[in-house]
Amino acid sequence: MTATGMTCTLEKEPVCGSHYPIVHATLGYIPTSGLTAESVVCTITAVTPSQALNVLGGDNLTFTGTYLPRDLSVSPVTIIFDDSSSTECTPVSSTTTTLICLTSGFAESLTSTTVTPTITINGVAVSHS
Repeated sequence: MTATGMTCTLEKEPVCGSHYPIVHATLGYIPTSGLTAESVVCTITAVTPSQALNVLGGDNLTFTGTYLPRDLSVSPVTIIFDDSSSTECTPVSSTTTTLICLTSGFAESLTSTTVTPTITINGVAVSHS
């Protein structure tokens, strides 16, 4: 800590999204208005299974990546597929490197069981690599 700056070390790996610091000193909270949010970018490196999904739903998909949420009750996650009815995959568990969701039934008009998910965590779209 200096007269004009402070460096903090996180106890846990960050989660993707935009975050503002909350600073608590011995005399109380330190105002942080005017600070810029710290942006953490997460990525998805693999999805299994990635094809031949059951069109009736009920598949557990496992996304592997970085900076994923540790706690689904704190970090809102939505996963929507690109079929005509925007089928959802409901998140059921997560760690900093894996996210598991359960698929709903896909659109009746679906002609291929290979669909692309759009993942949003803390309001930020997650990139697929």
